Amino acid sequence: MNMKKNIIFMFSFLFLIGCTANPPKNQTDRVPDMEELAAFSNSHSKQEYEEELLRIKNIIDATAYGEVCGIYEESLNKWVTAQEELKIDQTDISFSRDALLMDEQSGKRLYNNFFVEVNIYLEKEEELLMGDEMDGLFYQVQDALNKTPYVRFTMNTLTVFCHGNYSGIHDLTDFRTASYAVSGFKFQPTLDEEESEMQTQVYEYLQEFNREVFEDARYGGSNVTLKRFGIEKESQRLYMEIPIYSAPFDMDEESFKKELDIRSDELYQLVAKKDRFVNYLKEKDVITVTIALYVPWDKDAEDSYRVYDYNL
Repeated sequence: MNMKKNIIFMFSFLFLIGCTANPPKNQTDRVPDMEELAAFSNSHSKQEYEEELLRIKNIIDATAYGEVCGIYEESLNKWVTAQEELKIDQTDISFSRDALLMDEQSGKRLYNNFFVEVNIYLEKEEELLMGDEMDGLFYQVQDALNKTPYVRFTMNTLTVFCHGNYSGIHDLTDFRTASYAVSGFKFQPTLDEEESEMQTQVYEYLQEFNREVFEDARYGGSNVTLKRFGIEKESQRLYMEIPIYSAPFDMDEESFKKELDIRSDELYQLVAKKDRFVNYLKEKDVITVTIALYVPWDKDAEDSYRVYDYNL
């Protein structure tokens, strides 16, 4: 029986331990493991610790995406080789990255934007892992990956799939997934000043929209948020994804949809009315501004989205 458990971890990275991800070329380029970083924090001032974190961030920023993925894979392979509890036939690991992903609560772009899937294929004679045993497997993989800042500061979501072996054919038997938030000192992606300013203005507009329409406690807090924001180079567009999790309780739904048309136009004008923003976007070859409203309550919306495209 397939099972899925969503486990949300919010813990400080200071208490994770492990080993160095890659051999350093020199001391300046060296990234410590999480155990060493915790020891550094305990033996140095807050300012020195934050300077060390920024040094690490600069190194990670300068590391190619493929090389970071390779560090993830190396960490997984080390665990496979060292562990003795399971008879593992093979493993694979895959990655995706969402550079537009936002922290919906703070309105800041997320640095930890890697989505990681690990597949573990057991040998034929190995017993199937389910329930608590699957939990244990997930935690082992999680801990193995999180031993290096390259992973700890970049991973957003980890999913581990375990595959049994029936007569030489691997079938999925169970899996676990978890999302992570880094507490304490948070890395921020490096954005151009213009893009950062646009992002802030859009977020502040949505905050005000939320206060005006959804301040009632029945909505459970932020009903309107900014989930994704930024330039998609491939599609040459500035993209905003804005969840509106429920319609107003005291407004006709059709009337609210018309208001959303007006709100979308206003969001576009936040960008279009400033020559500085327009010139910046044109320098980045942006030709379209796309505002995608996620409206799961709207039965008429295609795939639960109302999408507005504006030619810049």
